[in-house]
Amino acid sequence: MSEPVVDYETALGEFERVCAARRVSIDESKMSDFEKVIFARGKKLFVELVMDGSLKCGEGHEVTYYPQMSDAKPFVFGQVKGSTYLKADEHKGQVHQAQAMTAEVTGRPYAEFGKLHSYDYKNLKEITQIFLD
Repeated sequence: MSEPVVDYETALGEFERVCAARRVSIDESKMSDFEKVIFARGKKLFVELVMDGSLKCGEGHEVTYYPQMSDAKPFVFGQVKGSTYLKADEHKGQVHQAQAMTAEVTGRPYAEFGKLHSYDYKNLKEITQIFLD
């Protein structure tokens, strides 16, 4: 990783602030062992992306991901709503369901995700997973 744009403590603070604004629980004492593993992975990625400048946090719950390996416009994460979960029901298979939910949260067309480099695709999917708490 190159020189951080944002220091670790600030990036961690942004993670906690955004989770609080989105009402995402970060209390690991209430998580199962499996949930703790998933949470730790998402938290680590979120902090690393903030540190390298590819994930920016605005006021309140606003989060924007700037693709690093794909020629795509930034992805702005909206709030997770009931429609986010309902989109998953329209697709079969975990990969398609995750893609549908990410498309719903970012307001981007489902098909656009198939054009992304796997690095960006995986980052978007992981960020969405954090917000699905």
